[in-house]
Amino acid sequence: MTGLQRRAFELRDLEVRAEGRHLVGTVVPYGQEIRVGGYREQFARGAFTGTDPAAVPLLVAHRHAGLPIGRAVELVDEPDRLAGTFSLSATREADEVLELAADGVPLGLSVGFAPAAGGDRWNHDRTAVVRTRAVLGEVSIVGMPAYPAATVTGLRAAAAGGAPLLRLARLLT
Repeated sequence: MTGLQRRAFELRDLEVRAEGRHLVGTVVPYGQEIRVGGYREQFARGAFTGTDPAAVPLLVAHRHAGLPIGRAVELVDEPDRLAGTFSLSATREADEVLELAADGVPLGLSVGFAPAAGGDRWNHDRTAVVRTRAVLGEVSIVGMPAYPAATVTGLRAAAAGGAPLLRLARLLT
């Protein structure tokens, strides 16, 4: 998908569980305004309605030339956010992401999206936009998020034998 715009979100409340290799959390917070270049932006609830989770790859740092480390398995529109569950493949980079999370390293989520036709509501002087419809092209793990209030509810991974690796809570304030 060409012309993707990117927005990053902070991860919080990380949890490592025994049931697989999944990242669970906030893909996009709704109603939270940030500054992007010369304007302010926020996403409205339902902006990504109709997105097929199976078509959304999980990348590292928006590296489109590299292989994904996983994919979305569920996207749920909640009142305050688009929540997502991502399956992490058994790759070196996915293992590194799991290790960083287990070590308590602050991580972020960033979305690559394209505004949908008629889906942007700009104010009269074009200094603020509410994204009401957008096409979600990818989600990336990043180190520096743009939306600091986003949270992750869990990062689940299994150690050898299926034992839980670790539970991390409130890493970031």
